[in-house]
Amino acid sequence: MKSLDLDLGPEHAAIYLRISQDRTGEAQGVERQEKACRDLARRLGLTVTRVYVDNDISATSGKRRPDFEQMLRDRPESIIAWHQDRLLRLTSDLEKVITLGVDVHFVTAGMLDLATPAGRAVARTIAAWSTYEGEQKALRQKAANIQRAEKGRWQFSRRPYGYQRVDGRIVTVPEEADIVREAYARYNGGESLYAIAKDWNERAVPTHDTNAPEGERTVWSMRRVQQLLRNEHYAGIVSYKGERIDAEPEWEPLIDSRTWSDYLAMRDGRTRTGAWSTATKHLLSGMIYCGVCGARMLARPDYR
Repeated sequence: MKSLDLDLGPEHAAIYLRISQDRTGEAQGVERQEKACRDLARRLGLTVTRVYVDNDISATSGKRRPDFEQMLRDRPESIIAWHQDRLLRLTSDLEKVITLGVDVHFVTAGMLDLATPAGRAVARTIAAWSTYEGEQKALRQKAANIQRAEKGRWQFSRRPYGYQRVDGRIVTVPEEADIVREAYARYNGGESLYAIAKDWNERAVPTHDTNAPEGERTVWSMRRVQQLLRNEHYAGIVSYKGERIDAEPEWEPLIDSRTWSDYLAMRDGRTRTGAWSTATKHLLSGMIYCGVCGARMLARPDYR
């Protein structure tokens, strides 16, 4: 007698976790989601083979979700997520999952049936309303942020170098504030980004990188120094997404307006043809010193 080849459904599942904003960097939100998803997998009799995590990434921001894309390439037998909006906030994401043709289970809303036209229609409707909700939330948040900026408030999720929040107020960190002032003084005095970064690394000046693994200190780079100098808030300038707003800042500036204008003039001057370059292009440039004055020696083309 010929045995029947019965399709008993998937035996394995992948868990997908995501949280839009992780202010602490400790990923506690995704840990709570994972526990609930693993409990659901046990109830369904599924073995979890892999966990995909996109932490601190909004699904509606347009930013790429690396683990979500990797999961699609791996084509798991089934997917478990805490809620549909953790896995799918855009209809385009839903269509990608539909092409997999797998079961999708949610801790808070049961199973998403993508095998039938009716099930896909329901899923598309939910995704469309989730997209609408995300866009409306973004509009409300933008209006609120502009209103805060007009009151002179500085909005940031990760604390900037030189400042910290204490009881809702933005106060300076003295040792970091000194480094910020030093950066402007040296750059305005003609030193290169490379020279400043190299010196700070030799002096073991901490970078305040909250994303660095505990116990490790990342090094200063030209780009990191450049980003620090470009922060107009150090001069007490209130802005929102690069647009300057006429308001008194609620924080104490680290530099005065003259220092900031000198920085802008120096920065713009270095980008002109024939000006001193911020990049090393010649052998020993920036590595040797004048025997008379002791200044660092740099090379540049002789434009006539």
